[in-house]
Amino acid sequence: TLDGSIPSADSTVFGQDVIDERYGETVVHAVCVAPDKAPSPVAESKVLEIFQRDRTPVFKPVGPGPFVTSVEVTIFARKGSKVLYTTDGSDPSESQTSVAYEGPFILSRIGVTIVKAVASREGKADSVVASNNYRILEQIKPLVMDPSVGTFIHNVTMTLSCETPDVIIKYTTDGSKPTAASQGYDAE
Repeated sequence: TLDGSIPSADSTVFGQDVIDERYGETVVHAVCVAPDKAPSPVAESKVLEIFQRDRTPVFKPVGPGPFVTSVEVTIFARKGSKVLYTTDGSDPSESQTSVAYEGPFILSRIGVTIVKAVASREGKADSVVASNNYRILEQIKPLVMDPSVGTFIHNVTMTLSCETPDVIIKYTTDGSKPTAASQGYDAE
């Protein structure tokens, strides 16, 4: 029983997990019964206290991206809620690295960053921890063309270069925009 009464053979039969969604203190009493047998002694739970949780925070934008060089993250929660967040993937309700959310923040570390947030407010249990991944990509430095403009007689030798290591330069000579399938430039 969930109403504080002592159960009997006529009480509700337990068939699966008992779910109590009433908020506040609850005492659960239970007894085992079987035909032609004396019932078990009544078992009593310790006090169960059920609190309504605060609403789970929501991230904008939703990850994972990718985002180029950085992304500004906003966390939305119910008015009056205090939000703690982390950017190291740890649980903000338990982490020493958690920060109180005061407004949008920028992530700019190249790679994947796991942001977690939890909301809390008086009279409510902490929200479920929200989690979002953000993938930040490095921006390739601008391509340098030498010469980049001019009028030439007969032909011209053009050099293409980029300061970003390990890039593959793709180009066209017909006025179309280069794609991954375009011809590759060999500086050698």
